[in-house]
Amino acid sequence: MPYTIRNTLILLVLLVIVIMGGCIGNASSSKKLEELEKERAELVKRVSNLKKEMSLSSSQDQLEDVLKELEKKTSESNKLIALEDNPTITYRYLMDICNKYCPAMIFDFRQAKSGKIIETSYNEYTITGEVPMKSLYAFIYQIENQPRLYTVESINVREQSLDSDNKLNFSLTLRTYFYEDGVEIKDIPVRSLGSENIRYNPFFPGIHKPLRSEKEEKYLNVDGAILTGLTPNMAFLSGKDGMVKTLSPGDKVAYGYLWRINWEEQSVTFRINKIGITTKKTIYMRKGVQ
Repeated sequence: MPYTIRNTLILLVLLVIVIMGGCIGNASSSKKLEELEKERAELVKRVSNLKKEMSLSSSQDQLEDVLKELEKKTSESNKLIALEDNPTITYRYLMDICNKYCPAMIFDFRQAKSGKIIETSYNEYTITGEVPMKSLYAFIYQIENQPRLYTVESINVREQSLDSDNKLNFSLTLRTYFYEDGVEIKDIPVRSLGSENIRYNPFFPGIHKPLRSEKEEKYLNVDGAILTGLTPNMAFLSGKDGMVKTLSPGDKVAYGYLWRINWEEQSVTFRINKIGITTKKTIYMRKGVQ
């Protein structure tokens, strides 16, 4: 066989071998790639399913949290009837309120009667005492706004004068309700409502008999006082005790204050309030009182 032909045949054989190897290699790689693509698709699907499950679980947890919060707010905003009641339970409850919101609220406590409305039982208690107006106001406010169902059936208040430290004599009838399907006492907390204050005593009359207060009597009493000296900005007055007081406009006296100095008329004028109405009292130099 000629050398040239032999070399050509050898080259052809080698070429066939190379082509067949490439085909076999490509087929193997394609199969492997196909298997990897299939695995990848399965993983993507699993990840997607896991995300959905996690999202659903998270949403359920959030819904449960929201539901619990709503239930809590509902229980706080509504009145709850207790499972049971007796004088000891109610007295401890009232003392908890006083300790937290009105410590000056000191009272006498006794059970008045018991009864039943349909299937709900109740006890009535009488509470009496002499307390500051602010304490009584805070006490009633807490009873009306706390979750446990109590009602103020009646209240009687007797006015007091300023020399009694602005205290009120009061009598209050309180009713508490309970029944067999009520809420356990331990599950009805005393809510944190803050403190409520009232700026004035609405039971104190606007016009009243003349007051006598030890706090006021510490100052100069202008009744019977004598104007012994005067300057455009300062007055010298002698009280019943003979002591001379030096006053300027705005200075405090018993039940009032020095309103003005009239240098031309040689007089001083006070604003005094002993009966709920402010009156003027003018004292002249060596001319007595008008």
